[in-house]
Amino acid sequence: MNVPAGPPAASVVRHYDQEAALYDRRCRAYTAATMGAIAATLKLSGGERLLDVPCGTGALEDWLKVEHPEVRVVGVDASPATLTRAEVKHKGAAYSWLRADAHELRLESESFDQIVCANSFHCFERPREVLAEFERVLIPGGRLTLLDWCDDYLLCKLCGVWLGWLDAGFRRAFTSLECKWRLTESGFDVKKEARFRHRLIWGLMLFDCVKAS
Repeated sequence: MNVPAGPPAASVVRHYDQEAALYDRRCRAYTAATMGAIAATLKLSGGERLLDVPCGTGALEDWLKVEHPEVRVVGVDASPATLTRAEVKHKGAAYSWLRADAHELRLESESFDQIVCANSFHCFERPREVLAEFERVLIPGGRLTLLDWCDDYLLCKLCGVWLGWLDAGFRRAFTSLECKWRLTESGFDVKKEARFRHRLIWGLMLFDCVKAS
């Protein structure tokens, strides 16, 4: 079910609406690498309530459908075209799809066991508000897995300058220290952190966090 919600940032929505049709093919190798890192971090035993935000075209759900079909997933994204593609790809799966701004999820408090936020923290206008929403909708002791571009890497930093001019969906990338500080400030205990590269350009960081009780 594709449900409308509050208005997201118009420039970001337009950008990802335009990218939706080609995203899976254009970013196949990158998506496989990042989803593989997330899959190796997730601790799922079955039946968890998982929030994927932003869910994009449903790359995480591609893996979950095979490896953990019993996990109950809600995919959230601001782009209607992207959500439509995710829903079509996973037609018949017991997933829910919600159009919403990550800054204002409009979901019940303490209603999810796990949140995945992949390849998108650099898109948020107000990251502190997004993390506050993540903290709100997670149960006490719930887990947040966050993966994003890492400004510790010089080429990633230079790429960020270029994207700042050309990509309407880009706001800023953070260093691993900045991101960890924001997570801690928002009520998360960082249990594991890692940095790695995908090919030459993309430096990435991954945090496995638990909501403090």
